[in-house]
Amino acid sequence: MVRALLATVLAALLLGPVQGLAQTPPANPVEALLRQGVALRERGRDEDALQVFLRALEASPEPRVLAQVALAEQALGRFPEAERHLSRALGLRDDPWIGRNLSVLEEAHRDIVGHLGSLDVQCPTPGARLRLPGREALPLPLPRPLPLAVGAVTLEVRAEGFLAETRSVTLRAGEVTRAVVTLRPLGPVGPTPGGTSRVPLVRALGWAALISGGLALTLGFVGTGLREEAVGAYNSDPRCAGTGRRDTDPLCLGWLSQGDTAVTLQNLGFIAGGTLLVSAAALLAVTAWVSRDAPRRAFACAPGAAGVACRWSF
Repeated sequence: MVRALLATVLAALLLGPVQGLAQTPPANPVEALLRQGVALRERGRDEDALQVFLRALEASPEPRVLAQVALAEQALGRFPEAERHLSRALGLRDDPWIGRNLSVLEEAHRDIVGHLGSLDVQCPTPGARLRLPGREALPLPLPRPLPLAVGAVTLEVRAEGFLAETRSVTLRAGEVTRAVVTLRPLGPVGPTPGGTSRVPLVRALGWAALISGGLALTLGFVGTGLREEAVGAYNSDPRCAGTGRRDTDPLCLGWLSQGDTAVTLQNLGFIAGGTLLVSAAALLAVTAWVSRDAPRRAFACAPGAAGVACRWSF
């Protein structure tokens, strides 16, 4: 409450010269928005006032508008944003408006900084990203410590192929809090780093099994044809069929030998071909499943509070 009152008083003071013209119509739309925003602040509607000031900032990013945005954010407790906007305004000290109100703005800046700490997160994992509540993910390493409001902060660090790490840290005013995060790789099952390098080999084996299975089936059909030919020739030759005695004719014996060989080829071809085709289908299906969304599927095991924890990631 005290902070909000202080920011409202500062905002009114900074707009004082304009309000001193009381009933004078505003000279431009930005002026009108500033008056509207301060009036909302005086009624305690800080969030509405901030939205009005942001509209003014879109129309004209001048230093005094930046300052009013920062003061509204200060009243709302959004200190990182307030510090960023007010620092931009104070960086333009050649501006006449900033020069006239420098001492008031610097007092507000000291109050804002007193509510800020800094967070520095370090992670040696390539591609690691930092997630904070209400913010977009940030790539690590950070270019500089990140200013945040003091108090407890929950952070999460993620990287492809690694288990996410979540922890809570406490930020103190004026101090840099450092967190060193070491990510644990996902388990070896699934497309972990290096795992997908075996996919081309498995796929090649699948195609080889498919081709070999086709050739084996062809051999089986050839065996079937040779058997049918031998049976037909044997049965149609009067010297072989229905004699009721053991064949001694060389030609009949040749047809019998061809029939036996053909049956062997037929059995081997169909059995080997069926086995190879089933294996090929399984290998190709596995490689397709792994490759389709490789970064998103994995089986992870890592030490946990109650022992070892494992999970599937899809």
